[in-house]
Amino acid sequence: MFNPRAYLSSSYPDLIELRNAARLIMARHHFDGRGMEDYDCVAASDLIAKCTGDAARAEVLVLVVAARYGTPVPRVGGRSLVEAEYDAAARANAEVLAFCQEIPADVQLEESVARFRERLLDDGRLVGTYTDLSDFQRKLEKALIAHWTRRLEQARKVWEATDDLTRTLCYSLLSIAEKEDTLKKYVPLRATTTQVKRSASQADALFEALPEEQAPAATIVLEDPADALKEHRQFYLAGELGAGKTVTLCAIQYQIARRFVTDPRTPYPLFVDNDWDPTEEFEDVVKRALLSAGVAEVVPPARSCCSSTTSSTARGSAGRGGSGT
Repeated sequence: MFNPRAYLSSSYPDLIELRNAARLIMARHHFDGRGMEDYDCVAASDLIAKCTGDAARAEVLVLVVAARYGTPVPRVGGRSLVEAEYDAAARANAEVLAFCQEIPADVQLEESVARFRERLLDDGRLVGTYTDLSDFQRKLEKALIAHWTRRLEQARKVWEATDDLTRTLCYSLLSIAEKEDTLKKYVPLRATTTQVKRSASQADALFEALPEEQAPAATIVLEDPADALKEHRQFYLAGELGAGKTVTLCAIQYQIARRFVTDPRTPYPLFVDNDWDPTEEFEDVVKRALLSAGVAEVVPPARSCCSSTTSSTARGSAGRGGSGT
């Protein structure tokens, strides 16, 4: 899965804890986070080019300014590395999310940092101020969610002029953004999966039991059930009532949808509820689910790829275009 790049820019020694927290938040929101700490082994003469280059290539620059401006660097016109990174990102039209620490009125800031903070305000790049680490974490999380919402809206506008199927699926995708707050508290539960090797002639026997001697199995422990997508084209999620199967499927659907935003050629996750007649063909169930989602012309039925089940309930999701998701 491709994740958009985000670069973290700030002074370093005084904000190590904040930087660590920011990198975790960026990863949680599916960003490929970068920062100057990635270049511990790079010579000082190459560090500026590496950092400003990463800032210029980033989709998002997360910029944090506290009480320090940083050391002026002659090679970038006497600016600090942080301001040089900001300029590189701005020239590349990256989205800049700037945060300034609130400073008590009786504290006198150095002229350089006061000027830089004023510049961010004048440039319209300042998202807001923060009081402490937890306040910063909340505001950064909110800003990254807002970025994804804008990204989805841009995708909708681009794809709105395309075919009916893609347009309808894009509208459906926008609704998935509403799950962000719910899934923010999602805690993956450890699971196990059994991997069975099948021959080419058995490839279509997706759920049929194989004789034990033909199906050597290996049990793999998963820290997140969603990782089963990396191991299997099809799987089912089993657990006791209330174990969290439905929320886990929502999280899986959400991850696949994020991939679809980046590349609409990838499968789209269709969530199929368990309100069908068990005597009905599953292909017909998927077709009806697509029609109910507003798809005017149904593609060839997709194969079931994942479901969750107890003795009394079952839910599943399927990809479009015959691809497992």
